[in-house]
Amino acid sequence: MVNQYGSAKLKGSFNAAAIEKFTDINLLFRNIDLVNMSPYSGKFIGQRIANGKLFLDLNYDIVDSQMVGENSIIVKKLELGEAVESKDALNLPLGLAIALLEDSDGIIDLELPVSGDMNNPEFSYGHIIFQAFINLITKAVTAPFSFLGSMLGIDGAALEYIEFEPGRSAILPPEQEKLDSLAKALIKRPKLTLVLHGSYHEHDDVKALKEAKLLAQAVALATEEGELFEGDVRQETLERLYETLLGEDALEVLEEKLEKQYQKNEDAFAKAYDTQMVDDLSNVQSITTEELQALAMQRADAIKNYLVENKNIEPSHIDVRDVILDDGSEGKWVKSKMELVVE
Repeated sequence: MVNQYGSAKLKGSFNAAAIEKFTDINLLFRNIDLVNMSPYSGKFIGQRIANGKLFLDLNYDIVDSQMVGENSIIVKKLELGEAVESKDALNLPLGLAIALLEDSDGIIDLELPVSGDMNNPEFSYGHIIFQAFINLITKAVTAPFSFLGSMLGIDGAALEYIEFEPGRSAILPPEQEKLDSLAKALIKRPKLTLVLHGSYHEHDDVKALKEAKLLAQAVALATEEGELFEGDVRQETLERLYETLLGEDALEVLEEKLEKQYQKNEDAFAKAYDTQMVDDLSNVQSITTEELQALAMQRADAIKNYLVENKNIEPSHIDVRDVILDDGSEGKWVKSKMELVVE
């Protein structure tokens, strides 16, 4: 019996004359009240334990001084209590670690393998266990998406961001698959809050938004004439805009240049002519910081709406925060960053 409702059971065999030669031990703890562990938790994690039950299944084999241990650890309904001053306390966000480890039923279920050489002068069983635990917690809080993915059997590293096409906020099917996996994780880890940062890329988004603004102007101009913006109408409309914004002389210079370059290939000339007009006209468009920030927030809102409307994630578990700049390398995608926190 351990306290009022807990129990402990030990079984195994060993060489009494030299336990380092052979030891095979199984130690089983059930229903241990963690409140009684507050003196230890106060010293090492800087907080008392307000509630929780511990179940341990420990198996240790030692052969010729080589120890291999398996620790099956289950903690139920863990709640941390008041803070305790301790110079030995870990400087880690334990609230986040618990939220990552604990499932929707309030259960933390861990397998913690350990090993060591008893011939090593620095060998310490307590140190090995403590270091394994610290490594686990550190991994969880420094790379929460990867850790969550490993716990749930999904690719967690890919969940840290959602990729968007430059200038757009629509969630593409590959990113929907990411969000579907993330939604499953959030449902299984209800203490977590997903933080969304709307983001934009100073080069890629500006380029795409300028082109979109130009094409909108061209379509509006063609529509005023009762025409569809396609074929010959597209070319004529772009030429009109080119002359208006850049001058007739500039258009003549462009035509002459491309005619010399593609004099024997009309199709190649037509494509290059259209592309260059769009590029030149896009460059004279103006995109403000406010427009970029609005695009960033549209992306964050798109992620939130997808999770809330399609995956039934509670809005209170999603927090849209500040806009950040995607300063990664230029490419086909703009990354919108996400974080996991405990509110």
